[in-house]
Amino acid sequence: MKIAGFAALILTLLLAAPDARADFIYYPLSPQPSAYTQPYQEQSRVQVVQHAQLSPQPCECPGCARSATVQQPSPPLPSVTVYPLIDEADRTVYFGFNKDRLNKVEREKLNSLTTRLMSSHDVTSTKIVGYADRIGSASYNETLSRRRALKVQSYLIDRGLIKPSGIETIWVGKSEPSTHCPKYLPRAKLLACLQADRKVEVNVIYRSQPTPISRPLY
Repeated sequence: MKIAGFAALILTLLLAAPDARADFIYYPLSPQPSAYTQPYQEQSRVQVVQHAQLSPQPCECPGCARSATVQQPSPPLPSVTVYPLIDEADRTVYFGFNKDRLNKVEREKLNSLTTRLMSSHDVTSTKIVGYADRIGSASYNETLSRRRALKVQSYLIDRGLIKPSGIETIWVGKSEPSTHCPKYLPRAKLLACLQADRKVEVNVIYRSQPTPISRPLY
């Protein structure tokens, strides 16, 4: 009697509340994660990761690298012609004011220059240039610079360094000064300042363009 009454009550509730019935009938039945399905899912994910890590990788062993790479021989270094350059100070001699005489120091410098040039087989010729300072007229200084240049030429020829046919001698007077002395100076200071213009340079011509070093290139 009690069971029949309880069943009738449930049926009455279902008929009176269709929304509740719908919720009861269409309750989602998809399985929810449980303690039994979770380990399987984790295991599947690990297997996928491990399978991805087994993809082919480039060979990084030393043997593979040696077999794949062939070392090419280095090209030979280009040959370089090196000449013993002579500094300007070692091939320039100076004179006293209004003088064309070589003193002892300048003669020793020319002797050393002669030795160096005679030991070299790369010199084709020389060019001697005479200079003078700005004191005096242009014509006088041109003559003075000529005497100085010819003095050096004769000195070198006497020591067997060069022949007159293998040398060029020119003179420029005071037209090419290398000093920049003030215009108004006491005479003694002016003469000292202009000393660098009273000179003769011996320019050396080589067989080809020399390199600015005196040792082999490596």
